[in-house]
Amino acid sequence: MNLDFSKCKTKEDVEKVFKEHQQDFKVLKKIKQIGDKNE
Repeated sequence: MNLDFSKCKTKEDVEKVFKEHQQDFKVLKKIKQIGDKNE
């Protein structure tokens, strides 16, 4: 997953990129939580 902020001119542009990847972040958090439990 690569967040491309190079095209972002405003805060809104940045937020749009984050929204597009929000599902990915949720999945990554779940994976991390599962990983933490296994330690």
